[in-house]
Amino acid sequence: MDTEQFNQLQTELAKTWQLDTNEFNPLLTSDDLFNCLKERVEYLLKYNMEKLLSAMYRLDISERKFDEAMNLSGVQNIAHALTQAIFDRELLRIETRRKYTEDQKKLEQ
Repeated sequence: MDTEQFNQLQTELAKTWQLDTNEFNPLLTSDDLFNCLKERVEYLLKYNMEKLLSAMYRLDISERKFDEAMNLSGVQNIAHALTQAIFDRELLRIETRRKYTEDQKKLEQ
């Protein structure tokens, strides 16, 4: 993932998952971002499942991936699997937007 993708990912995740952007800094790594999101997912698993389900639906996380994660044992394992699914889906969305923008620019030339 390049710097631009990472910055877009960071922005999207902070907005969608209400992550504390004060934690973000230029030295932030993808692992740091993953762990921050994982903590949020873990919190929602424990205290606000409805909000988690709504966010997963809006992101179009596949039911199969969601079910596989939910069948794991332990909240931390479930949170890790769901966070990975969210990360992967957001990166795919970013890449799709980038490709669409590039294609539009080529058509306009």
